[in-house]
Amino acid sequence: MKLYLVRHAAAVDGGFGMEDFERYLTAKGRDRMRDVAKVFRKSDEPLDRILTSPRVRAVQTAEILAHVCEYRDSVDAARCLSGGGSEDSVDDLLETLASPEGVALVGHEPDMGRYAAYYLGVDSFPGFKKGAICAIDLPPDVRCRGGKLVGYLHPKSLEWIRKVSDIGW
Repeated sequence: MKLYLVRHAAAVDGGFGMEDFERYLTAKGRDRMRDVAKVFRKSDEPLDRILTSPRVRAVQTAEILAHVCEYRDSVDAARCLSGGGSEDSVDDLLETLASPEGVALVGHEPDMGRYAAYYLGVDSFPGFKKGAICAIDLPPDVRCRGGKLVGYLHPKSLEWIRKVSDIGW
């Protein structure tokens, strides 16, 4: 299975009584995510499921990815992606899926970086930029660390980076 870890795009800072859960994407964040999704679509990576944090900015990011990639299924929210979810909870989520070729999980930092490190079997992963996508080829047993980095789609350069060591900022 290919796992695509996606950090939500740039969102408003909040304020005026707005709860963190309600923060939505800025116009620039929406535009940049569309550009990232176009590059992702051209890469011909399989995408069978999109699961997202229920937070507004993550749902909007997932919806943009789905629209640009002509994904026809539902985008489903998963509470374990809303921030602070354990690696075990994500493993459990992935194990409930019926053998997909490619799954996108849309969420937040520092979780996306932590999940990338976990699935790649490394101690740490450079922090995710907003709107970035990290593609990992997972072994059949998702609980087995040691997936392989397929690439990291940088949201500013719109280029795939193929080595973890090249991702640093």
